[in-house]
Amino acid sequence: MPLADEPLGVKLVAVEEEAARRSEDNLSPLDPMHAPIEVRGLIDAINRLMSRVGLAMDVQSRFIANAAHQLRTPLA
Repeated sequence: MPLADEPLGVKLVAVEEEAARRSEDNLSPLDPMHAPIEVRGLIDAINRLMSRVGLAMDVQSRFIANAAHQLRTPLA
């Protein structure tokens, strides 16, 4: 966790590195407490966006699975 007396840029680099280390399917929220107070609102907004993206990906996966099942199932 960054120290309180670290410069703003150092804290932002730490948040950037945390996000960059993630895999493409890791949509878990960033910890706003590791970010400078000046950008915590932005991180909260990004976390809400990532949550919505995750939900959309789940809906898409269910749709594709359902469509694939329907295409494999013969008509009665």
